[in-house]
Amino acid sequence: MATDIAQDKTDKQLDKERRDYIKREFGELINKTIVGIRPLKREECEALAWEYGYERDAFVVILNDDSCFIPMADPEGNGAGFLMLANLGAS
Repeated sequence: MATDIAQDKTDKQLDKERRDYIKREFGELINKTIVGIRPLKREECEALAWEYGYERDAFVVILNDDSCFIPMADPEGNGAGFLMLANLGAS
């Protein structure tokens, strides 16, 4: 069975796959607005295994439906381009 790899795909195919991925992963952000921002609480940092009170505090962006997102490097915390969507509440 043949497997398509990125090198075998056209730019148009790759662009569509990227758009589909972003829509699937982050599409729920469409039509929401940012209504608040706050640092993560100690227990939230601990749940993520992050240091609390570090010079560059982790923060949560709160949306108009009380959902939120936490900017982070990636799912493992190693690189750029990932948003962890969560529902931690606005307080």
